[in-house]
Amino acid sequence: MRTLSNMIRTAHEIKSIAGGTPEEIKTAVACITSCSMSGGLEDTLLDIDGAEWRFINDNYIDTIQQDELASDEYILGCFYASFLAKYIDMSVKQIEEAQEAEQYELIGKLVLASGKLEEIQQGYVSGDGYGHHFAHYDHNQYELEAVCYSMFRVN
Repeated sequence: MRTLSNMIRTAHEIKSIAGGTPEEIKTAVACITSCSMSGGLEDTLLDIDGAEWRFINDNYIDTIQQDELASDEYILGCFYASFLAKYIDMSVKQIEEAQEAEQYELIGKLVLASGKLEEIQQGYVSGDGYGHHFAHYDHNQYELEAVCYSMFRVN
């Protein structure tokens, strides 16, 4: 985002999605602009109009999601059994039985041991998009067209 017109467009996009005061919008645009130009920060949290928003650089979003999934074995074990059975060496019935016994972390450990986390993450995104994972509030993903960032409401 190197042009003034991109900055203005981004400000309008953020304003139309999240509302906020001029100062909040200015802070968000400044953060995204400085991060994009420096190749630095890949994601950040900002408060806009009383809500917390997460901005994630689209070039890093898959890696960030994979890292977050890898750090939470419980969540990995909560995916639908039919989805997990495509990737790990367990049948749908075995996964369902383990889930009924609340062995979610054990299933998550098997997922990580499978070495297929990237494939699982890609399958997750193709089925649910990024919003379900990152936007705890409403599960929506807002793509900022003028920059390579997505925006998620987290509270």
